[in-house]
Amino acid sequence: MAVRRLWASSGATLKAPLIASLKAPLRAGDKVVLTTLGTAGDVYPFVAIAQRLKARGMRPVVATSSFHRPLVESRGIEFCPLAPDETQLLHDLGEPFEVLMRRVMHPISGPRFGITRIVLPYLAQTHRQLEAACRDAALLVSHTYSFAAPLLAERTGIQWRSLCLQPLTFLSAHDPAVLSAQVPVHRLQPWLGPQHYARLLRMVRFATRGWMRPVRRLRRELGLPETRLHPLFDGQFAPQGVYAMFDPLLMRDTRDLPVAVRFAGFTHFDGTDALLPASLSDFLDRGDAPIVCTLGTSAVHNPGHFYQVASDCCRRLGRRAVFLGSPQTMTPGLPDDQWAVPWASHRALFARAALVVHQGGMGTCGQALRAGVPQLVVPFANDQPDNAARLTGLGVALSLRVSHLCDASMHGALHRLLHEPAFAAQARDVATRLLPQDGAETVAGWLSDDPADPVARSGPDDALAAPAASAVAGDRA
Repeated sequence: MAVRRLWASSGATLKAPLIASLKAPLRAGDKVVLTTLGTAGDVYPFVAIAQRLKARGMRPVVATSSFHRPLVESRGIEFCPLAPDETQLLHDLGEPFEVLMRRVMHPISGPRFGITRIVLPYLAQTHRQLEAACRDAALLVSHTYSFAAPLLAERTGIQWRSLCLQPLTFLSAHDPAVLSAQVPVHRLQPWLGPQHYARLLRMVRFATRGWMRPVRRLRRELGLPETRLHPLFDGQFAPQGVYAMFDPLLMRDTRDLPVAVRFAGFTHFDGTDALLPASLSDFLDRGDAPIVCTLGTSAVHNPGHFYQVASDCCRRLGRRAVFLGSPQTMTPGLPDDQWAVPWASHRALFARAALVVHQGGMGTCGQALRAGVPQLVVPFANDQPDNAARLTGLGVALSLRVSHLCDASMHGALHRLLHEPAFAAQARDVATRLLPQDGAETVAGWLSDDPADPVARSGPDDALAAPAASAVAGDRA
């Protein structure tokens, strides 16, 4: 069977009961636990899937940090809290939230800090909470940082599926990801070739193995056998099904994905009902399409001088602008042709934009791609530099490192995006080639219907994935 061959190639053993469970579709009333950790951008896809499952008669439960309880419960979805909550985290680390977010978004040490200081110290507690949430559940759906989920699935035999929200997750040797803009090892791949580059990636696995000590310790306490799977890489993938919630156009080669993957595409949900505040709608109605500037749900907590530079550049270009961000991060005294709001539906707002300036979170990328407008990406950390590189590779964006952000660099990039027609043409073209259905609806269908071959791979069509040469904005930064 294809599942057994693919999972065996990763060094794991796939037990017969798991194969049998692939053919057990969900029924109305079945409880489905969806667990995720991270910022709102990591939660939106899970909430969207939960809403679609509920509409199909299932009983979805979203298990995540208490930060996100209001969002989950506002959509009529049952909520289960996972550690750490905000009070617990701030007490244990002894630093204000803004400082913690700055450390999480550090371009080099951010991933390690997030995993080893925020997520894994609470692994045993999270496992207990998740186990309680999964009582009487028919299915568990997990996120990359849900390190307790694979352990629970292995120990209890509960049906398990995993979601991947960005291409970086797969750590491909054939389609190299930008692991760090500061240390661009991905540029070695063309010279090394996939086989030798894969050896370099094994060094990355080894270098991060120490991060996973709490996972190995909990495995021993639970009586689980040792495994060659790395919890952050191949260990996060469910052998019963992995669903990529981004468009396959963003991956140029899928040959070495560690498990059989199905590409669902982007969710259309962005935390709102796609309605704009009346004041913002009035502003949009009064003039030309604006430049929209946003830093998503993570970088927005430490924007630096992003908003000031963006405001100055829009004024120099004579373009109207809309800024999304908390009031304390906004530039005071905006001119009349610039508008600021704490938050607005990306789906509704981007459709009325001339171009979008953003941090490169995958949810924001997806909404901008669907809107069919050019993008300027200013990536801060984590998956954002890789997402930016993939957008520039599609010819729909330019990328500007945050360390290089200044009036001259942003002005030059915005001027190109506004006045070189290839960017707008390519953005419109790519928008027509995205998977049309909401990825959350697609995943809900796969989870509830569970067709006979649930692990069939669907990858990018080469003809669709290749951007027009004239529109390519540059190689990966």
